[in-house]
Amino acid sequence: MLGRGASRRAPRGVFLLLFLFVLLSTVAGSLLLLRKSDSPPARDWRYADAERADRNGDNTLALRILDSILTDDPKDLRAHRLAAKAATALHQPLLAAAHLVSILKQDPEDYEATLSLASAYEQAGQADLAVPQYEAATRLRPDDPLPWKAAGLLSAGRGDVALAMAFLLRAYELDPRDHALLDRVASLRRPEPLRQTATANGVAGPLPQDPLAEIRRSRRPK
Repeated sequence: MLGRGASRRAPRGVFLLLFLFVLLSTVAGSLLLLRKSDSPPARDWRYADAERADRNGDNTLALRILDSILTDDPKDLRAHRLAAKAATALHQPLLAAAHLVSILKQDPEDYEATLSLASAYEQAGQADLAVPQYEAATRLRPDDPLPWKAAGLLSAGRGDVALAMAFLLRAYELDPRDHALLDRVASLRRPEPLRQTATANGVAGPLPQDPLAEIRRSRRPK
C-alpha cells in the first residue's frame, strides 16, 4: 500500500519541480530580454555599466558596452559622449573624433564637442583638421581664449605666421595675464598688416571684430 501511494504522489512532485523550473526560466528570460532591450530602464543599466567600467579604468569594456547601445540607436548622444571619453583615455583620438563628429551632426553648436574634436585631431597629428575646428569653437564661444590660443600655436607650428598672429593676439586680448602669449607673439615675424595692432611695449591693441577677416580676404582665389 505504501509503495503504491508513493508511486501515485511521485508525478505530483515531478510536475511541481517542472513548474518551478519553467517559472524560473521565464522570469530569468524576461529579465535578460529587458536587460538587452532598448527600453529606457535597460539602457540606463548599460550606461551605468559603462560608467562603472570607466571609473574602474576598463575603458575597453566601457567602449564595448557603449557600442552595444549605439548598435541599437546610432544617434544616442549620451553614448557617443561616453564613447569619445573612453576612446580618448585609450589614446585613440581618431575613434574619439568619429564619435564627436556624430554628436556635431546632431548638434552643430555643441561647444565642448567642437573643442574636443579639435583636440582629437591635434592629438592625431592632423593640424589641417584641428585648426578649422578650433576656429569653429571661437565662433561658438568667442570670449574663451583657449581655442584662439590653441589655433594660434598650431598655426605657428605649421609656419602660417599671419594666421598664428591673428589667433594669438586675440587670445592675449581675452587673457592679458597670459604673458607666455606675448613671448610667442614676439618670436613670430610680424606681418605688416598686423604690426599696427601691437604697441611699442608689445601689448596687443584693439583688434577688428573678426581678426581673421583680413587674412581670409587676402587668400580668396582671384
